[in-house]
Amino acid sequence: MGDAMKQRFSKGDLIEMDGMLGAVVEIEDGGDPEDLHLVVWFGEPPTQRISKGGTAGTPPIVWLVPAEYCLPAQPPTIKH
Repeated sequence: MGDAMKQRFSKGDLIEMDGMLGAVVEIEDGGDPEDLHLVVWFGEPPTQRISKGGTAGTPPIVWLVPAEYCLPAQPPTIKH
């Protein structure tokens, strides 16, 4: 794993873990390159637009997961 795994992922990357899509928020190596973890946001909690009755200021839920469980995601479909 080590440096090769660390170079495989960057902040902002889209990843897939067990079929779930996520975004890399941070990379944690804990000083041990064999213990590489990613801080990932999986889109939680679900939110609603303010214009549709939702509220602002909801804190995101992020998860610390071993990098070895993650794969790069497929390229996204971009919509406007």
